[in-house]
Amino acid sequence: EMEEGTPKRRGAGYDTQPERELKLARQRLKRSIEDLEVSNEELKSANEESQSTNEELQSANEELETSKEELQSINEELVTVNAELQGKIEELTVVNDDVRNLLDNTNIATIFLDKQLRIKRFTPAATKIVNLIPTDIGRPLNHLVFNLELPVHAEAKKVLETLIPNEMEVRNNEGRSYLSRIMPYRTVDDLVDGVVITFTDITESKRALVQQEMLDSIGVLRERDLRSWVPGPGWANAIGHTADLLMMLARSPHLGVTELQRVLDAIADRLLTPAPVVFVHHEDERLAYATLNVLRRNLIDRTWLVAWLDRFTAAPGQESWRSAYASEAESAARANVTAFLRSLYFQLILTESPPPDAQRTSDAVLVTIRRADIGFYDLA
Repeated sequence: EMEEGTPKRRGAGYDTQPERELKLARQRLKRSIEDLEVSNEELKSANEESQSTNEELQSANEELETSKEELQSINEELVTVNAELQGKIEELTVVNDDVRNLLDNTNIATIFLDKQLRIKRFTPAATKIVNLIPTDIGRPLNHLVFNLELPVHAEAKKVLETLIPNEMEVRNNEGRSYLSRIMPYRTVDDLVDGVVITFTDITESKRALVQQEMLDSIGVLRERDLRSWVPGPGWANAIGHTADLLMMLARSPHLGVTELQRVLDAIADRLLTPAPVVFVHHEDERLAYATLNVLRRNLIDRTWLVAWLDRFTAAPGQESWRSAYASEAESAARANVTAFLRSLYFQLILTESPPPDAQRTSDAVLVTIRRADIGFYDLA
């Protein structure tokens, strides 16, 4: 038995309060350590992942830097190419302006066609040949009406098929003359890509040429040797051949009123000039035919024509032909004048293509014959 006042001792295996708390604290510490270790592992794993991500980001950043440098290099190349292209554009603009001004200022009507003979482009001068407007670009050539004596579409098609250029002189409905050139359109690589048609106005040069031929012919009319046949050389017939040339020139639209009047005056001068030769080889008829072609142009004023006919009623400087019989040369001139007037009269009334107002003109010629041929016609 225990003494009184001595604490009772618990049985074996029974923990005291402090022990239990210590035990619980140890358990909690252990769990905390375990949790800490787990957290530490997770943090370690996260750190490794962060390092890996950082490395990837660094690698990506390096790639981006490389791409940035490449882009900068490409951008510099693009800037250089753009500057070159801008320079080319400016050069092309200048060339295009030069070509446009050249085509406009040379006043050459030009039409560009593609392989299907459709309008690609045309110059302002081309609108004088055909009624073209900007909306006609792309329109087939055979839809257009040309004021020319030329089948333009057929000729252009022929050139495109044969590649043989075509050049000819043509006239429009107003009588102006043009030199037409139809040629294959070739690219820089020498490939045929259509047709080019040009029309050069040669009216003034043609007029100058015809007028010069007229002046030369008038000069021949002043030839002193009027023989048609020359023993030895043979036929000369300067007057007859010149009359034929004047007849052709009179038909030319390039001779106006003034030039036609000069032709008639030259014929009168030749006939009225005293000469020891009477025309017997149809010179009078050929001069009359040249006169008839002048009258067919219907440009000679009637008052001027009547005054021209009055020249034949007398020898130059005389009141009539009465004194002509005293001179062989003047007598020959009188014979040539009357023969010419008779030929002109009969051509006026018998021709199948009489000039306008032919009846009045033939009447005026007949009056001139009666006044000029004293002794053969009744003037009472």
